[in-house]
Amino acid sequence: MRMIDRLISCLVLFLAIAAVPVLPARAAETCPFISAKELAGAMPALKWSLISNQDGRGCIYQGGRGDTMMLTVFRNPDKDRAKELYATFVKTLGERMPLNAVSGIGDESQGGTSAAGAQRQEASVVALSGDYILQISVYPIGRRADDALLAPLTEVARAAVGNMSKTSERFGSCEWLTPADADGFLDKSTLTVERTGAGSCMMFDGEANTMVVAVIAISRDTVINMMKCAGRASTWRYPSSAAKRSASIPAPRATATPSTSTSGRKAGRLRSCSRRSSRIQSPARSSG
Repeated sequence: MRMIDRLISCLVLFLAIAAVPVLPARAAETCPFISAKELAGAMPALKWSLISNQDGRGCIYQGGRGDTMMLTVFRNPDKDRAKELYATFVKTLGERMPLNAVSGIGDESQGGTSAAGAQRQEASVVALSGDYILQISVYPIGRRADDALLAPLTEVARAAVGNMSKTSERFGSCEWLTPADADGFLDKSTLTVERTGAGSCMMFDGEANTMVVAVIAISRDTVINMMKCAGRASTWRYPSSAAKRSASIPAPRATATPSTSTSGRKAGRLRSCSRRSSRIQSPARSSG
């Protein structure tokens, strides 16, 4: 009888486990500038695993040997500024390694490898295309960065340069920050709005006074603990569920953190968490 009871208990347990709904698998993170197939075709001798797509602005990979590859796309307001920044990149890179022109990648490009005795080995390619700049660098572990590494890295750059418009960075508008938010802090007559990523924006004026907003997914309890500061009370309207990146939920102004390159008097106008406490108003939960 005990054996039958045990079998029935096991059967009930098995059915209970089988009835648990399977949660949908989280979508694998991808690099918007080069596919896994293109990367494998350009560098067949190396195996890379994507670590991060840098909020849609670049991709960081790790190799099986511990190598690191960083692919970064820089968008600029116009072609003239892109040329200026490209010249700065070439100058900085040229201080670490000898560079040579690379043909067939964007408007112009340079590539090179560090010297044999360099403490940190590096192979890099930097390319200019319109108002975009592409920089790809590989940092090998335990071996030299030589032409055998630079050649396939150049092919990666050749594949990625045509996809730079897929960057999440843009100028002129941002869903998290508007020119009206700069009132009282920045010079609106020289204001530039930049969407620096899928969850971040910044504004800056001609004097380089800057206001930054970052939207991150955190729990409600964490927000409450962050906002419990002694001092003057203020109000932050916060969604009833955990913070999510959504254009329908405006970024609270409390996340805007201006920094200035001048006296800092404008930054002082923004209410500091260290000098106030906050009340969090939560709207009624929806039935959905």
